[in-house]
Amino acid sequence: MTREKPAALPIVFIHRGSSSYLEFSLRQAKYANPGSEIILLGDAANDRFAFIKQVNIRDYFSRAAEFSEKYRHFSTNPYNYELFCFQRWFVLEEFMLAGKYGEVFVCDSDVLLYSDMNVLYDSLFRDRDFCLAVYSPEQASAGISYWKLASLTEFCRLLPEFFTDKARLSKITELWENNRRNGILGGFSDMTAVTEFIREYDRKRYANLLSVREGGTFDSHINTSTGADGEEYQYKRGKKVFSWEGRIPYCRKQDEKIRFHLIHFQGPAKYMMAFYYTGPKFKGKAALTLLYAGLNFMAFWYKTLKIRYRFAFLFRLLFKADLKRQ
Repeated sequence: MTREKPAALPIVFIHRGSSSYLEFSLRQAKYANPGSEIILLGDAANDRFAFIKQVNIRDYFSRAAEFSEKYRHFSTNPYNYELFCFQRWFVLEEFMLAGKYGEVFVCDSDVLLYSDMNVLYDSLFRDRDFCLAVYSPEQASAGISYWKLASLTEFCRLLPEFFTDKARLSKITELWENNRRNGILGGFSDMTAVTEFIREYDRKRYANLLSVREGGTFDSHINTSTGADGEEYQYKRGKKVFSWEGRIPYCRKQDEKIRFHLIHFQGPAKYMMAFYYTGPKFKGKAALTLLYAGLNFMAFWYKTLKIRYRFAFLFRLLFKADLKRQ
């Protein structure tokens, strides 16, 4: 049975703090999706955007707080950072239940949207229960994702089991000890959890957003040349090479020109967002663009010259305000 198409697919961002790049993401999403409700699950620090729906995370934090009592930390990333990466999915589920949202498209706050998700709905979302960015059989992410409420509820039901089920916990502990012995950064994250989630469910239920459909795809992140299944895009000087037709980005995969529905600016690449933004002007944009030019220059040398460890303390100070993850 074909599902009824919603009036307009809501687009949700989940972010804490006042990171300046957030304004580019929200305004770009609104520009590309004029019919959609743009929702920020945020906090008092970023409650300043009149053109979107602002919701305080704390109003939908009860299940997230319950999860924190079960969570165990198996990561080289900071405890609070990794915990919130898990908690955001409980916040989203609770918000959808309270607001009676049956489905949403989710964007990390370092993403610029260039296509209308409602135009893509019939070909991509209508008959799927969820869509994720699947890099490989071993790695997936929900940083850009589509969820029907029932599937998100299944995912949230699974998350505590990783820390309470003996077999799952034993597997995570073994992985963590191996990482520690071999000096491997990272650990068990919500990306690991979502990868396990898709392994346990019918592949027909979900779609990989990184796959090319009807000449278009979603970006894993600008810093890598790889797409789905090892596909290689044109890449130079540490980032994908985009050309533009109007306000739409394209990148070549061999001899094929692929439309990108969004670009993901991971890590220090956030400071390129000002130069890839195609939405309307706004107050303070010129000053931000100038600031980002300087920060982008510093980020380039940080990455290219391999001096991140020797001078890490300096770069942490420079990037501290805007490198907070939501």
